[in-house]
Amino acid sequence: MTTPDHAEIEKTTYGFWDILAWFASFVFHPLLMPTYLYLIGSFGVQGFVYQQEGNWWQLLQFLFTITFAIPGLIILLLRRLNMIKSITLDLQTDRPLPMFLTAVVYALSIFLMQGSFILNLDMLIILACITLTILVAALISLFVKISAHAIGTAGTLTYILLLAYKYPENNLLPLAVLAAMAWGLTMAARLQLGAHTQAQVWWGSALATVLGGGMFYIFSWGLYL
Repeated sequence: MTTPDHAEIEKTTYGFWDILAWFASFVFHPLLMPTYLYLIGSFGVQGFVYQQEGNWWQLLQFLFTITFAIPGLIILLLRRLNMIKSITLDLQTDRPLPMFLTAVVYALSIFLMQGSFILNLDMLIILACITLTILVAALISLFVKISAHAIGTAGTLTYILLLAYKYPENNLLPLAVLAAMAWGLTMAARLQLGAHTQAQVWWGSALATVLGGGMFYIFSWGLYL
């Protein structure tokens, strides 16, 4: 008889801090990170996302739908078909398939946005880096559990810092500080809920920072050389 991993033991009672941790986990859900990055780029970096007046709201709706709503519906469908145990993907074995399908949807979003909208190249590169990171996380999840929340928030922080470096004329430091706070809060929330171990949140953060940030740096600067 095997002993379940500490991070996979479901809590039966929840206090104030647990409720707060659940709230933080939802607000900083990894599937929401592309939408947040779009908003940050729109208001923080001149010309970052759109170049045609009137495209902003349409692209926001499209991006939210294809990077959050559709993957969310896929997870609900997988649960309905009993292919996963929970929509929160608490078990390591529940994670690879939803992550892989999410990466497919994200790749499709890149293709559609590239052909249908006038979109800044940096946003496309960020989405491509996120897609690659999700694919790697799905492969890792075949063997061990890793924190998707840490991947999302650490990746967001990394992209903001790289954008601040690339576009020094835009004051992105306050946004970077907020993103750092969100990353720390989310890691603490996942630990509070027992959803992950410290190693899982740190490895998730490292994956997003090294792989996602590294690929953005290489492609973003390389394509402009």
